[in-house]
Order: sequence, then C-alpha cells, then structure tokens
Amino acid sequence: MPMSYLRDDRQRIVRVTLTPPITAGEAAVGLYRMAAEKTWRYGLIVDLRRTVLGEHGARALLETARELVVTSGVMGPVAVVTWDPAAFERAAKYAELARDFSAAVEVFHHLSEAERWLEAQLGASAAE
Repeated sequence: MPMSYLRDDRQRIVRVTLTPPITAGEAAVGLYRMAAEKTWRYGLIVDLRRTVLGEHGARALLETARELVVTSGVMGPVAVVTWDPAAFERAAKYAELARDFSAAVEVFHHLSEAERWLEAQLGASAAE
C-alpha cells in the first residue's frame, strides 16, 4: 500500500506515511480524508522517508490543499519528514508556498524533531 493513514484524536494528529510507488492522486487521498473527517485543523505529519515525492506530486498536493481550504478553512500545522536532500529542498520550497493557507509548515530530517515541533504548534493553538 503506497499510503498509510493513522489518526490520533487524543493528540489531534494525523500521520501519513508514503511508500513507493506513490502517485500524486494517492498522496492527496490523505488530504481529502482529513477534510471529510473534519480533522483539517489537526496537526499533520507527512513521512516521506521511504519515498521521494517528485515535483509533479508536490505541486499536486499543494493545489489539493489550496482547493480544500475553500471549504474546510485554514489547515492545521504540517510537518514534512524526509532524508533525501533534493526532496528536503523541494518540500521547503512548497512549505513556503503553503504558508498562505496552513497554520504552519516545516520540513525536518528526523521524525522526533517533527513530532516535538508539531506538539508545540498544537499546544500554542490550543492556548489561543
């Protein structure tokens, strides 16, 4: 299966892990599911450590999220995790573009860093 989706209602986090072979449409399923399940404001961890999402896939995910903002509102914080240097650079570029419709977007090399950041983001938004 090219995508696993794990929803944690207690922590208000969705974890999406992508594995090869993955298409842009398959990757977007997680975003559609979050909107449908009313978890759009949850934190999202996108784990790309086992695959590389190409330029087309990254662009398609960005456009899908931008479209869903119209009906679901501003997206919760997003942490992207990747080890691949080219994928990290691409994710950072798209993270900058996503800041227009997401609470916060950051890219990490290590899952533990992403989890700590996301917990801090969610804690800060709960305090507001």
